[in-house]
Amino acid sequence: RGDLSAAVGLMAILAALSALLAPLLLGFLIPWVAPTSHVAINFLAVVQTLLITQLLPLAVGLGLHRAAPRLTEFVEKPVRLLANVLLVALLGVILVTQFPTLAAIRPRGWVGMGVLLSSSLAVGWLCGGPERTRRKALAVTTTTRNAAVALAIVSSQFTGTPALGAVVAYGLVSVLG
Repeated sequence: RGDLSAAVGLMAILAALSALLAPLLLGFLIPWVAPTSHVAINFLAVVQTLLITQLLPLAVGLGLHRAAPRLTEFVEKPVRLLANVLLVALLGVILVTQFPTLAAIRPRGWVGMGVLLSSSLAVGWLCGGPERTRRKALAVTTTTRNAAVALAIVSSQFTGTPALGAVVAYGLVSVLG
């Protein structure tokens, strides 16, 4: 099973880093990717959203697991199944409602999503350590985590823009990947 405390520490560090780095990367990349865009980013709102959607659930889950390990073992599979069903349902609803936006994505956008997917897989694989199963788990988690972080940011900062369609597109790319 490996060192649980090291894994928990790494998850906390990665969650905190993404909550701090995502807004900074947005501020750097948006003018580069969309120079004519007049998008204003509320960095504090992005950080707050990521802390609430990433660190709070992580902390609650870790605390619950520590306080009641048997309970968390009992509910792990049903909760995982429910989360996957809800994710697929959400993607389906967004796919149906955002189809025109998805159809408007140019080939260079799909290529960019493929590069992000490949990069995420590579980073996860390289950071997974020597054990193959851990490498695979971290690679997959890294790719899907990007889509979740992007959904959190888009839903709080870019409502009513094509960004939601782009995130859904990447979500589909990452699931297929």
